[in-house]
Amino acid sequence: MKNMLWKKRGLTFKQSFYTLAATALIFIPVVVFVCLTTGRIMFDDTRKIAEGITEAKANELDQSFLLAMSFADQTALMLEKGHYSFKELKAVLNASMDGMHRVRGIYACSVAFSPGAFKPDKKYFMTYVYRQNGILTTTQLGSKDYNYFEYDWFKVPHDTGQAAWSKPYYDRGGGEILMTTYSTPFYKNIDGHKLFQGVVTIDISLTWLSKVISSMKLFPSGTAFIVSRSGRFIAHTNKSMIMKSNLLENAKKQGDKLFIKNVKNILAGGKGFFPRYSPMLGKDIWACHTPLKTTKWSLAVAFPDKELFAGLVEMEIKVIIMALAGFILLFWVVLIITVRVTRPLKQLTEAVGQIADGNFSASVPQISSKDEIGVLSRAFDSMQHSLAEYIENLATTTAAKEKIESELNIARDIQLKILPDSEVFPKYREFTLAAFIESARAVGGDLYDFFFIDDNRLCLVVGDVSGKGVPAALFMSATCKLLRGIASPSVSAGKLMTKLSKGMGYNNDMMMFVTCFLAILDIKTGEIEYTNAGHNPPYLIEAGREPVEITERHGPPLAISEVEYSSSTLTMLPGDTLMIYTDGVNEAMNSSHEQFGNKKLATVLQAHNQASPQQYIDEIKFALDKFTAGFEQSDDITMLAISYHGK
Repeated sequence: MKNMLWKKRGLTFKQSFYTLAATALIFIPVVVFVCLTTGRIMFDDTRKIAEGITEAKANELDQSFLLAMSFADQTALMLEKGHYSFKELKAVLNASMDGMHRVRGIYACSVAFSPGAFKPDKKYFMTYVYRQNGILTTTQLGSKDYNYFEYDWFKVPHDTGQAAWSKPYYDRGGGEILMTTYSTPFYKNIDGHKLFQGVVTIDISLTWLSKVISSMKLFPSGTAFIVSRSGRFIAHTNKSMIMKSNLLENAKKQGDKLFIKNVKNILAGGKGFFPRYSPMLGKDIWACHTPLKTTKWSLAVAFPDKELFAGLVEMEIKVIIMALAGFILLFWVVLIITVRVTRPLKQLTEAVGQIADGNFSASVPQISSKDEIGVLSRAFDSMQHSLAEYIENLATTTAAKEKIESELNIARDIQLKILPDSEVFPKYREFTLAAFIESARAVGGDLYDFFFIDDNRLCLVVGDVSGKGVPAALFMSATCKLLRGIASPSVSAGKLMTKLSKGMGYNNDMMMFVTCFLAILDIKTGEIEYTNAGHNPPYLIEAGREPVEITERHGPPLAISEVEYSSSTLTMLPGDTLMIYTDGVNEAMNSSHEQFGNKKLATVLQAHNQASPQQYIDEIKFALDKFTAGFEQSDDITMLAISYHGK
């Protein structure tokens, strides 16, 4: 019942329904995709921003710490190179503090000597310079109440011989503030022994660290902190946490294994970005952390999940509202367009049905609009007349094409009959020959010929006319006729080639040319006189030996110059074979446009050494067919092989 009702619906309703249904199927995934993609992009951007800010702030702090360390190391180096009085020592420390006035966070510097190092009768001697309200103040520290020998900042360099940052501490009796100290040892070389003299220190205020990280909030309720390797908060946007709480202990109390793992990664100096529920804040948070390379502390920034995705939620609501508004607007647009389009389409459908039935005189509705429907109406009207003309012309064209193909086939037969047939050539005991030609088109421009000039001298020729098709075939035919007309017993191979070139060049307005190899074999002696006019070098195949290319050339291709051609000679022994071919053989290509090449041709000839001329040709044809694997032949292929047997 439902199917029947649906079938009765008009095209307007169906087109509107399908269009809107398809639009909904597209809109919903797009909206979901946009929301998910935007959320991921916003999350990635926020993560990159957090990591960038954290990394930048860590680098800024490391730079301050590195500068402080550099001043301390330089001062220690100065103390190792000379002995300073108290006045000079005070001046050195004041100069160091003046030099470090641009390094934020440095509170004080000092030189603490080991017992008797400054003066033999002095157990304690520590010169301490600090900045208070912008004014440098110098004081002497060291007593039973301030036994700095027991402090970590003195003991660690003394015991290890290495510079080190101390754990954060409250300096009672000294700076009277929360601080951390960098201390580096210095030595004296006495009687060839390196003796510990004391340490140079730089004090960093933890209050300054808290001010620095307070500027790092990414969101209104975000927080930032610095923890030591033990997990103690060194700096925090919440001052009540400093030196009074431990991040690792808090994680263990909550019992969340993943959180404990992330905290251990923070304390181990790793980098990371991870989510976490904060019982202290009562909300989900994200944390980003990176190590401070100088002090081996870690800097972290945390911000609430809701604040991170607040912009995303707002954007998703706007996207949904815009999608609904767009869907409603699209509904009305589709409805109006569908009504406008379907009315003339119905008329066109009826007319096209009549034309499809063969009624080319059927009336096509004339729609005057210039939109696609109007264009379609005029196109159908034009098609109606064009179809009638096409069917009428098709019969004429088909008949003409069949006539041309028939004439080309006749021309091919005539061309092949011009060439001698080695199978019906008179049989001679002195030699055996075979020839093969295959055109790339119906007719081609390759040629071969063989005939006796006198009783003992056999003329052999293979040529390749420039171009293909009918012009090349006509030029090839003229070449063969001219060659036989000018050949005579008294003419050498070079002279014969010269006469042929001049005769072909006469009235050669199309500038066609022929590459040609011509040889005259004395069948009694086996001597060959040959000349090469720009043609492929033939192969001489001696029994039991590798094929040898006859590479000597005696001039350019025929019909393009007045050059006098010379000739060369060689002697064939019984069992030797001469293989002459055109470039359609070695330049045959496969589907990868790779050429068959002379190397493969020589390999085929070597593999069938002492074969008959026809066998050589058959094996080369087989190798070419296998190599090209049915790929379209691009050039004419011609081969002529002659084996000499002697008396």
